[in-house]
Amino acid sequence: MTLAEVSNVLLQATVDIIASDEILLMWYLVANESIKFQQCLPESQLLILVRRNYIYSLMRTRLRSQTIPSNQFIYAVALAASVERKLGNTVSSEYHRGGLCNLFLIRGGIKTISEMPFPQSSMIVNVLIELGLPEL
Repeated sequence: MTLAEVSNVLLQATVDIIASDEILLMWYLVANESIKFQQCLPESQLLILVRRNYIYSLMRTRLRSQTIPSNQFIYAVALAASVERKLGNTVSSEYHRGGLCNLFLIRGGIKTISEMPFPQSSMIVNVLIELGLPEL
C-alpha cells in the first residue's frame, strides 16, 4: 500500500466514525472553532460556548441511557478533554481526563483501548498523550 492509499483508508474510517455519531461530529466542529477562540469576537466565543453546552447536554442524556459506555462515548469524553484544554479550561480538561480514566476502569482498564476499533483507538491514544497519560 502506498502512503496515499493508507491516508485514504484512515480518512474514510475517521469520517465513518464521526458521521455515525452526532456528539462526535459536534465535538469536531467545536474543536475546529476552538483554534481561533481567543482571537474571535465575544459573540463568536459565546456561540462556541453555547454549542459546547449543548453537546454536554447530549452527553449527559446518552450516559444515562447506557449501562456500559460505548466506544463512541469514550471517544467523545476524550475529545471533550482535548477541546477544553485548547479553550484554556484546564480544570474542565482534567475533570474529563479523570472521567475518561473512570470509563476505562468500568470497561476493564486501559487495555480496553486495544480492543477498540481502529482508528478510534489511535485517536484516543493521541488525546491521552496530549493530556498526559492517566495513572491506570
